[in-house]
Amino acid sequence: MIDSSARIASDVVLGEGVSVGAFAIIHSGVTVGPRTQIGSHCVIGEGTRLGADNILHPFSSIGGASQSRGGSEETGTTLEIGDRNVIHEYCTLNRGSHADQSVTRIGDDNLFMAYVHIAHDCVVGDHTVLVNHTTLGGHVHVGDGAVLGAFTAVRQFCRIGAYSFLTESAGISRDVMPYICLRRIPPTVLGINRVGLKRNGFSDDQLLMISEAYRTVFRRNLSAKMACEWLKEQVQEH
Repeated sequence: MIDSSARIASDVVLGEGVSVGAFAIIHSGVTVGPRTQIGSHCVIGEGTRLGADNILHPFSSIGGASQSRGGSEETGTTLEIGDRNVIHEYCTLNRGSHADQSVTRIGDDNLFMAYVHIAHDCVVGDHTVLVNHTTLGGHVHVGDGAVLGAFTAVRQFCRIGAYSFLTESAGISRDVMPYICLRRIPPTVLGINRVGLKRNGFSDDQLLMISEAYRTVFRRNLSAKMACEWLKEQVQEH
């Protein structure tokens, strides 16, 4: 299960059934959960914590130092990854930085396709899909079930709402609301992510409420304050 050419620090903790491919490097302080598969030539940086049943494809690099000034000199920062995530070739996931909470957090059941970059201090929820070459700047938060199309670039400190869908090559410099579809550059809201919501088990009544909220925010020419007040009233009623 562990190739003889792999280099694993003496204090690394490997769960039952973990496999490590040829020429993989696992640095000090790493914990790997049961049945996780680490492909050939993968690099796992110090202090990284991986849950169970993750798959790291060849040449992925996770837990490296933050790409910020002085990031390579920081100690005590971590990357935490949950269970059942698939991380494809040449993905880079960095540790947190002392400028934030010192940790980058990845949830469960996520799919990161080739060349995805997740910078320091990001928080990614569960069941997300980041398509090839998606890039998250530092401190970005991605909600559960969000899908980010190929070559999407998200500016630091932005929030991507749950179950939103961003088409390929979207350039994001502001927060994205939950449940919506957003197109390319400049970002244009197309409507709610009806297909994605149905796939994730949202009922017809819930879709109706989300559609009404969308129309209130984007189609009724209300101020942001008035739209928020209406939404609060609807939540209280239900």
